[in-house]
Amino acid sequence: MRVFLPVDLSGHSPIPLEGLRVGGEAFRPFASLAEAQAAALQPDGRLRRILVLDPDALELANGTVEVIPRTAVLNVDPDGDYWRPATVAAGGGDVVRRTEEGLDQLMIHRRRVWDLPKGKLDPGET
Repeated sequence: MRVFLPVDLSGHSPIPLEGLRVGGEAFRPFASLAEAQAAALQPDGRLRRILVLDPDALELANGTVEVIPRTAVLNVDPDGDYWRPATVAAGGGDVVRRTEEGLDQLMIHRRRVWDLPKGKLDPGET
């Protein structure tokens, strides 16, 4: 299980060693990505960044947490740096073919990670 947290942080600085905290306010992670995306939508149409979190690494109390530790953040770059990801509009698909041995699935290996084939939108594309 994963939880999701929209954050109002700019730039690409790493999550601090002591964890992420905002004043004395508590964070309320969402159980689904769809809920987090809805909450992340800003009035100008942009999306806030969304952190993917491991709930087992959080000290949740009544559905809230005061500090997000670095170890709880699951969407990190392949080098292991804890960077807040930017939302990227992309499309992809699950490509399979039936063979005598069963099903084959098309995967790509990029930046030391296996993934489904996909691509980002070019400027002007919908």
